[in-house]
Amino acid sequence: MRNYENKIELTSLYIGACTRLGEKGINASVNAFLDTVKANGKLADLYRKWMLQDLPTFPDSVPDVPFTVE
Repeated sequence: MRNYENKIELTSLYIGACTRLGEKGINASVNAFLDTVKANGKLADLYRKWMLQDLPTFPDSVPDVPFTVE
């Protein structure tokens, strides 16, 4: 239970899944799963339950971190 009120956001906690470079099959499966749970709201529900805050807006990119398999 929280005993404080979050007045300003100091950090965002991004939870992600990682796969080995070049693993196109598993990468596609993980992305399909994440797309499904984001679309149906389950990811937001789980995030709220375990992180005690709303799901943040995920960035489109992160410097030096590939989001796709080439």
